[in-house]
Formats: sequence, C-alpha cells, structure tokens
Amino acid sequence: MTSENGDIDTTHRVGLAIDSSARYNTEPPYHPTQRYSEYSYDKTARGDFIDGYDLVRDALFQLGLDRPNYGTAAWNPLGDIISPGDRVALKPNWVLDKHPRNKDIFSVVTHPSIIRAVLDYAMIALQGKGSVTVCDAPQGDCDFDRLRELSHLDAIRDFYVAQGGIVPKFVDLRKIRYLVDDDGYLMDNAREQLQGDPERYCEVNLGADSLLSNLDNLQNLYGADYDRNFTNNHHRDDRHEYLISRTILTSDVVISIPKMKTHKKTGVTLNLKNLVGINGDKNYLAHFRVGASDAGGDECPSTMERKKKLVLKSQRFMIDKLLVRPNRLSVALFSIISKSYRGMRRITRIDSSPDIRSGDWYGNDTAWRMVVDLNRILFLADSDGAMKTEPQRRYLSIVDGVIAGEGDGPLDPDPVHAGYILTGTSPTSVDLVGTALMGFDASRLHLYDYIVGDHARRQPLPFGIADTDSITIGFEAEDLSFDQLQEAIRPRSFRPHHGWTGHIELPKVDETFAKVSDTSS
Repeated sequence: MTSENGDIDTTHRVGLAIDSSARYNTEPPYHPTQRYSEYSYDKTARGDFIDGYDLVRDALFQLGLDRPNYGTAAWNPLGDIISPGDRVALKPNWVLDKHPRNKDIFSVVTHPSIIRAVLDYAMIALQGKGSVTVCDAPQGDCDFDRLRELSHLDAIRDFYVAQGGIVPKFVDLRKIRYLVDDDGYLMDNAREQLQGDPERYCEVNLGADSLLSNLDNLQNLYGADYDRNFTNNHHRDDRHEYLISRTILTSDVVISIPKMKTHKKTGVTLNLKNLVGINGDKNYLAHFRVGASDAGGDECPSTMERKKKLVLKSQRFMIDKLLVRPNRLSVALFSIISKSYRGMRRITRIDSSPDIRSGDWYGNDTAWRMVVDLNRILFLADSDGAMKTEPQRRYLSIVDGVIAGEGDGPLDPDPVHAGYILTGTSPTSVDLVGTALMGFDASRLHLYDYIVGDHARRQPLPFGIADTDSITIGFEAEDLSFDQLQEAIRPRSFRPHHGWTGHIELPKVDETFAKVSDTSS
C-alpha cells in the first residue's frame, strides 16, 4: 500500500529480486560493477554481469524504501531504519569455514559481497556517525580465522579504513571453540576458550515464557556439547536461560543476512533460525531430546529399525561416559568402540539407508522452540537482558539466495543457483516467502505453524503474523499476494534434507533454475 507522499507500508512487505544469471563478485573488497547514483565511493569492480550487489539494491527498491529518491544521489533506502549515531549489528550466517564435500562454501555461508552491499547502504544511513559490527557465533568447530580469510573480510575493512569514515568490526561471538577429530568427535583438551564478544554477554532467562517450559522430558535435552548436565542446568523448572551477545543487545538496529538453505533440524534456515548465532555458548541451545519419539525423546522416530535404535542408544551411553570430559585414554577407547560399531552394522546387516539421528527429522519438537525463544529475546530484551513488552531495536532482513543450499543442509548442502535476494522488516514474512520459493509448505514446519495464525493471535509476538494474506511481495515493480507467488515466479523446488523428505514439499511447479555446478563461486 502506498501513501500520498509515496511512502509504502513495509510491515509485512517483502522485496524480492531474482536473476538466475546473477553471480557473486569474487574480487575483494566486492565493489559494485556500476556506479549507482547513490554510490559515493570512487571505485567499482571490473566486469559486465549482474552480481549480488545489484540484487540487494533491487530488492531494497522492491521493498519500497525511500522510493521517491530512487535513482538520485539522495536515495537512502535504510534511512527509516538506521539513524546517524546508531549502533548497527549485521548478522550473517558464518556457520562453518568449509564445505564437507569441498563444494561451494558459499552455499553454506553468506557471501561477503552481499555483506559489502549491506555495509554500503548502512554507511549512507549513518552519515559518518555511529558504529557497525558484523558478527556471528559460528558452529563450535568452525575455524574463524580461515573463514575470515576465505571471505576476505580484512580487505573489506581496509577499504573502509581508506575512506576515513566508520570502519566496520568483524567479530566471532563464541566463547568456546571445539576441536574435533576426523570423525567429528571432541578431542582431548577439546574446548578452547576464545576472546568472544568484546562487549561480553548477558544471561537472559525467559522462564515460563520459553517455549521449552511446556515441553516434556526436559532432562533429555541435548545441546551442542556432550555435557548434557550443562544444558539441563539452564533449562529446568522456571529457568530457561540463553547467553546473549551484548553487541546484539546494545544495538539499535540488527540486520539479519542469512543464507537460504535446507536444515536438518528445522526444515529450513532463513531469518528466524539465523539467530542461533546471537548466543555465545552453543551448549545453552537445546537441539533435541535424547531418545526415540516413543521413549520421551525426539532424536529419531519410533519406527526406526530396532537394531539401529540399540546401536544409537549404546553410542549415546558411551559418549556420556567417555567424552563429556575427554582425555587421551577415553578418546582412544571411544575410537576403538566406534570402529566396532561400524563392524557390527555390517555383521548384523543393519539397514544402510541414511540414519535419522540427533533430531535431524521432521519430528524434532525441540529445536524450533529454541529458535522462537531467541527471536523473542532479540526483539524484546533490553540492553541489560530484561524482557520488555515492546520491541527494543529496529530490524531488517536481507536473505542471500544467489547461491542457496538444498539437501543435507545446513552444513553439507548441494549448491543451487537460485539468484534470489529477499528483504523485509518482518523476519517471518520474509521467511514465509523464502520457504515457498524453496518449494516447501511452511504450515508443515513446526516453527512457522506456531508463529503464523492462531498461536500468533493468542500470544502476540513482535515477529508474528496473523496469516499469509497480510504479506505483499514487491517484484519487478509489481505487487503480488502470497497466493500469487508460485504461479508468478514458478520457482525451482529444493530437495529437502532426507529426514524431511515427503513431509514438507509443496506440489511441484515447473523447475526453471538449474543446480549450480560444483565449480561455481
């Protein structure tokens, strides 16, 4: 809806830019390939191609931001979100520093050229006053120095240093890094203390407002470390605590820049799931409950082959006994036992189909609740972690789907050359559009089924939405309803994680986007 002065209501509007030929600029510090009217820097990139910067710019226009000034030097699309002097936090997806099968790492993490584009528009809005921090808490075993090098973050920083204005900081928010062996198990002396958030952390207790509070068998919660007692101590009775970055809590504006991917525990990862990276210690995060669904857990389905269940249960027992506090002897013993398990599977002819374990399936009823908790904190916790009733900071989403990920996401996806950038001020509205573009039915995902509709009306959330009829999509200078999206775009259907196959897919439409080759960048 547009007012008389040209302003557009962006409450549940999603700006969508699509170009299947688009690719990432691979030349740091990732200048745009053309000198736009609002672009105040001297340098542009070589090449005649559509890149992520172009799509970010188009998506911001489609969202309707500062539309009267579009095409002029005065265009300031983030001016209604960011004010001079603000503390701005950019939250990309920096989950890992490598692709397990050596495919495109930028199907796993946000591409730095997208971050650069967002930084440029944030700098326009700040007008030389304020600060910008780009930050995330990656997975425990991520080598952040290697990720920093792969993304050429120092080249981006050096560019802004040379301009003499605000210089963005790039921060790893983790308190702890896990050192793992080739099989992914914690090694001796495996927990390395990191510098973490320079602003430190705040322990936020949601208490009865946590969606984990009405979950059965909390004693079975599993976090991100073998030490389950730690997770249980922070999620029991009237205590449901998260360790939140003060860089995030003290920000006036948070801009989420997630990667569009499938996810083994929540179905998809877009904006809402992206917030696991505002928590500084992964073991505060409940990912699943140990045990099959008929035994007080949601680690795996009750229909799993009995022999598989026995192996899984015995492995869990050995992890609890040997790896909670690993040493050389316990790690060596566990390695020997693990090899015997692999032999046992062959001898007993256990079904060799992909395992569903660690809550990696559609029946996971834990992880999505943790995600809702973190979003509640982002919007309602003040700078000291006290929960309020009104939003405490402004928000914008810019989703990187130029190269997206399907299949075994979020860590081992197959790259998809989708050519998408989505933006909006409502994380849920953007996520619902993104989920539909991936070919999935959001109503069949616990996370969105809870946030949309009856639950949102009974317990209003600052990131909730009554129904998809509230969503308007700006695309190629036209306004689409949510129901018109599939027919107008006819997107390629993504392949879900195998634990979700057959449970979340929309009816197929013509597939117009090809899978990207393994050599794409």
